[in-house]
Amino acid sequence: MNANSPNNYPEYDKTEVMPRVQRMQTIVQPKYTTTVEGYIKGYTMRNREKSERILGRAAKYFPMFEKYLKEAGLPEDLKYLSVVESALVPKAVSRVGAGGLWQFMPATGASYGLKIDRYMDDRSCPHKSTQAAMKHLAKLYKRFQNWELAMAAYNSGGGRVNRAIKMARSKNFWKVQKYLPRETRNYVPAFIAATYLYKYYNVHELSPIYPELDLQLTESMRIYEYLSFQKIEEVTGLSRYMVEELNPSYDRGFIPSDYNGNYLTLPKRVMPSMRDYFQSKNPDSPQVAAMDVSPIYVKAAARNEAKSLYFKSEYTVARGDNLETLGKIFSCTSNHLMLWNRLTTRELTPGQQLTVYYPSEIVRFRPRPAHIPVEALPSLPMKKIDQPTIINDQEIIIKAPTEKFATYRLKRYESLLEVAEKYKNVTVKNIMDWNGFSRKNMPSPGDNIKIMSN
Repeated sequence: MNANSPNNYPEYDKTEVMPRVQRMQTIVQPKYTTTVEGYIKGYTMRNREKSERILGRAAKYFPMFEKYLKEAGLPEDLKYLSVVESALVPKAVSRVGAGGLWQFMPATGASYGLKIDRYMDDRSCPHKSTQAAMKHLAKLYKRFQNWELAMAAYNSGGGRVNRAIKMARSKNFWKVQKYLPRETRNYVPAFIAATYLYKYYNVHELSPIYPELDLQLTESMRIYEYLSFQKIEEVTGLSRYMVEELNPSYDRGFIPSDYNGNYLTLPKRVMPSMRDYFQSKNPDSPQVAAMDVSPIYVKAAARNEAKSLYFKSEYTVARGDNLETLGKIFSCTSNHLMLWNRLTTRELTPGQQLTVYYPSEIVRFRPRPAHIPVEALPSLPMKKIDQPTIINDQEIIIKAPTEKFATYRLKRYESLLEVAEKYKNVTVKNIMDWNGFSRKNMPSPGDNIKIMSN
């Protein structure tokens, strides 16, 4: 690189960038053209902060992409295609209505089983959309036997690419390129530039802006029953923001029931609490047995010793270590280790220092003891019953109130405000106080709540 520019980052030096592009090992012919140059300059010069955020999002999505690519027998470099499509933003929507990480049009998405309704949009589900993209790309490659043409078909459709091939009398993308629509002509150059960004961001002094570790170190499972985000917050202690960020395809604050199952993604450190919750709810339910989860390898610190959600540590590479094995030991992936340590190769050297992160605490769920059901009528006083509850893992006996209460079963989608409006002189605060509800402990559909009789 030449001397630093007035903006304090390296100037663009074509004589250095061009050879890097030309020797890149990737699935397309890595040509250096003016269009490729324009995209690389956009990443490394004009939009540096945006590029650093895109680089950081890789820690959230690339491990999952690599898993599905490996299962599908497809090349790992296809993960960069999502950078071109959506900049790794799961709720991205194009001007023509394509949506999600892989930018599916509604009809194309539906042909691969992606559901779109008032409750959810599977195109924004990282798991379902990625699996659909793998199937679509495999189909296109089988048709064209060439990744440049398969990518062009992914962007504009196989029919247009076929017509361009006939007009060019060639199956070489660079000869076919001029017969394609403008956006599609630039598609492979954009892919080359995205690949370059991830392979050479270091030399351009770009620093990835990583999301929180709770958004990086995650695991997912399929669930088949209705589950509200409110219940997830209650069981795990997560914020609504975190639940929504990890589950972007659900638009109404809950995961709907589905015979085929829907994905729930949470930080690894709290997923045991959800397994505990489902197990306590119904020990024999197939909901529990069918979970797609991986084991947690880290040992949690004692509650009073945990000063933050994650520990940062340094690990010294020993002879025979490799990234895959170390990823299993530290409950992350080889991709995380590469990103955290800005590694450009998977080769490790004995004595090399690696930065690793792991949870300081694993969250577990302990169900409250079942209370004696109260079916008091409005005209009858409720029996005095000492109700046990759990506070900080200790069982505390709370004396039952002497006032008259009736029970009300909360309906699905019904708010406490709607319940309060059904009773004279009853407020939401009254209901919260009578039942011991709080922001982190709210009722779910089907729960009985107490209402003081007038």
